[in-house]
Amino acid sequence: MSPSVPRVALLAIALLACLQPLVAKKTFLIGAINSWEEYDLKDGTYYGTFLQGSPISTSPSSANPLRSTDSIALKGSTLYVSTYYADSTSDSAAPGAILTYTKKGQFQGRFDVNGGLLRPYGLVWYNQGKNLLVAGLGNDAIVKFDDVGNLLGNLASANSSRASTQGPNAFLLDDKEEYVYITTEGSKNVGGTITFPYDSGVLKIRLSDGAVVKTDFPGNAVNNAGFVSLLGLDYVADEVIVVSDFAGGLRFYDLDLNLLSTTDTSYVVNAATGERSTLFYGQVRVVRDHIYLTAFDYNDGNKGLVLRFNLDGTPSGSDAANPSSPVWIAKTTTITRAIGIFLFDK
Repeated sequence: MSPSVPRVALLAIALLACLQPLVAKKTFLIGAINSWEEYDLKDGTYYGTFLQGSPISTSPSSANPLRSTDSIALKGSTLYVSTYYADSTSDSAAPGAILTYTKKGQFQGRFDVNGGLLRPYGLVWYNQGKNLLVAGLGNDAIVKFDDVGNLLGNLASANSSRASTQGPNAFLLDDKEEYVYITTEGSKNVGGTITFPYDSGVLKIRLSDGAVVKTDFPGNAVNNAGFVSLLGLDYVADEVIVVSDFAGGLRFYDLDLNLLSTTDTSYVVNAATGERSTLFYGQVRVVRDHIYLTAFDYNDGNKGLVLRFNLDGTPSGSDAANPSSPVWIAKTTTITRAIGIFLFDK
């Protein structure tokens, strides 16, 4: 043994090496068209497919029950994953399910024992983990389950007005579990087809009785696709919420849904012509000092990418030579039609 290295130091190094596998690895799971792909949170390194679905699955009893997928919720050591049995590009209010997996990606079973979900999207646990809320896009309702998957009815249902759960999409729970914020597409299930007769908005709903207490229905953001379809939401600060829009733009709200500001999420892709990106956008997550936003290019085979912004909405991409670009993970077929994003401590 080298006299320059104390025995205690060597023992400490050996102990750290033994403990290294026990340290949680922070990653992102990105929801692609039929899968969830894993990336390193620190530098965007790709680790591989975490959950692989099948484009031909027809029910939870299929050999591979995961098909089109939108959201993940974690409770304890179990992942709850929403899926539905139609193509994500279709307008079908298709039957769906909530599937459960271990944190290693092993399939466990179906959670919603009563069935009845139509195109389920967002998921959130509340009431100290005793109840799961599901955004039933095709149900036009927030559907409520107990902790073992029994259907308890609807927390809130649509009433053929924009200020109700017409096409609910994603959730954000308040810290006191008194309210839940939810985005809506303004859609309506008409005979099994998703139609869009109402404005897309964000609603604040009281959990005790399902009452809608605040709403906002914003206009088009700058350089967006010409419509509004609010999608994901997360906290930027204790009293500020950021909301993504499938058509483009990040909107910042206070807790009473007063619109504070809007950020343009498009960027220049050709400096000579001024051509801008042609993206649709997915869910949003805030981690420490950054906002992460999934997206895909509808003019380039729906290749997916992940954008990153500072908390004030300014770009914070991975290309130091192009500070105006928010691109953090470049376009790739690995995350085709990227929508979902889940922060994962393995």
